[in-house]
Amino acid sequence: REVCDEFGEKTILPILKSAQSIDLKHDIFSPSFFKISQKDFIKTLMEKLKLNQANNIISIGIMVKNQENRIGETMVRALNLCDHLIIIDTGSTDGTSDVIKAIDSDKIEFHKILWTDNFSEMRNNIIALNKNKWLLFIDSDEIIDSKENLQDLKETLNLIDVLSKECNIAIQTKIWAAQY
Repeated sequence: REVCDEFGEKTILPILKSAQSIDLKHDIFSPSFFKISQKDFIKTLMEKLKLNQANNIISIGIMVKNQENRIGETMVRALNLCDHLIIIDTGSTDGTSDVIKAIDSDKIEFHKILWTDNFSEMRNNIIALNKNKWLLFIDSDEIIDSKENLQDLKETLNLIDVLSKECNIAIQTKIWAAQY
């Protein structure tokens, strides 16, 4: 309560929401072995989050081939959850490229790079094109749930970044069945 009173609920609630979304246990916000107070810990954490916020730009990378019926919705949903969308067409022979080009957004970076039978190499092409801190990969037929929003994702990734203290991070999510 003391922390909320000092910093305000509008400031603290996004941090707690982000912590909940990554299933952090409550004790992460308890005083550390250095014996700093919870109030000082939260204050320091908030300062780090604010400083780190400018670097918190999210790209999504998609490799696509012959998905003209699906890529449009995939892109529209992805655009709601990123600052930059990198799409590599790996040799479509249908109307996939036309669908991609028809979606008007400054966020889209579109490239045609022929498939080399090396999935890692193709993914590395997207990594090389990415200039931002965060890069999320989705498949060309995946649809991102519309309940998610860019600001919540940015706050969650910012918290992960600050708490991980300069470690490289890989996060993998899986869905077992679309109805769940």
